[in-house]
Amino acid sequence: MGVESAGLSRLARFVERVPAGTQIYDQGEIPDRIVVVLRGRLQFEVVGEDGDIAIVGEVAPGQMAGHVAAVNARPTSAAACAAEDTILLSIPMDELAAAIQDSPGLATELREALQTPRQSGRAGVSRDLGGDTERAPVSIPLPRLVDDEFFFVDNAECPVCDTPFEYLRIRTRGLRPGQRDSDLYVSYIGNDPTWYALVACPICSYTSYHDDFSALEAEERKRLVADTERRRAMTAKPLTGHRTAEDAESVLELAMECYALRHPNGRRHAVLLHRRAWLARAKGDKQAELLWLERARDAYQDAYERDPDVSEEGALRAAYLIGDLTLRLGDPHGASRWLEICAKSTSKEHSGLVRMARERLFDAREAAKAQSGAVREAS
Repeated sequence: MGVESAGLSRLARFVERVPAGTQIYDQGEIPDRIVVVLRGRLQFEVVGEDGDIAIVGEVAPGQMAGHVAAVNARPTSAAACAAEDTILLSIPMDELAAAIQDSPGLATELREALQTPRQSGRAGVSRDLGGDTERAPVSIPLPRLVDDEFFFVDNAECPVCDTPFEYLRIRTRGLRPGQRDSDLYVSYIGNDPTWYALVACPICSYTSYHDDFSALEAEERKRLVADTERRRAMTAKPLTGHRTAEDAESVLELAMECYALRHPNGRRHAVLLHRRAWLARAKGDKQAELLWLERARDAYQDAYERDPDVSEEGALRAAYLIGDLTLRLGDPHGASRWLEICAKSTSKEHSGLVRMARERLFDAREAAKAQSGAVREAS
């Protein structure tokens, strides 16, 4: 990269060493500097659909991070953290002109990096459309002020009704996890990130996860457009801002309706059903929880058996959850068969899940013994 070879000695004042785990900037922040990795590695992290931190990419030596957001004064879509001990060239925006003068290679790299087309931005901001410039349509704003400590405002354009709008996303630093249950449910202190994992258009109520919100094919869009009025009738208010438990239920129902009109995605369907069980658990509604858990278990099993492209991690996770939910539903013998699939794995990469499967397999076998003993006593 030109930055390393041209004028690096004069840029030494911007070099910093950061230990592994250091957060360079948070999700939703507008960076005040451009970062170049000289040695080590950065990784991009977001709050995943299950509420955990998910790694969605990385930056290797010679690559930049945060430059698009910093130059355009837009919030980042992911947090950047040092994956290992890392040396950075960290150039403040107010020093950028002098840095470019010291290193013309930096200007070249920036120009090339910023040539990629940008998605529509905030209300009233010009956007690049294949060389032409137009004013971006005004986004529908959030109905109330945002707690910047835990949330940031993101923008989307609905692929069904073409409406641009703002919506809340939770920051990685806003996570306050508490107890984790064996089926991966986490009770959070304060805001529950799983309530904000889905994006809902405030106009047509099209709802989807962040990662495939815009990924609609023509036939999918046609079906979703035709279903608009029915979706609108399912909720009495926009779901773009702060959400209650009831809002979280509504957005899950909308998502299930929308995914049913798209190409089949068995795992997504199972996850949505599982989330409904979690909401029932949080409310203390045991009967509803068991009904949703049974539907989720059956959906996970269907996805496991029918998806030929499932990854090793996906298959292990599905087998574990089928086993755990089956045990929760009172069938320890059936649970053992599924938990054994995961427990017998020799994967070092997924050792944590394998360990959990072995623990739950022990629980299932003990429950099976107790169940058999009770039958003998009754007879």
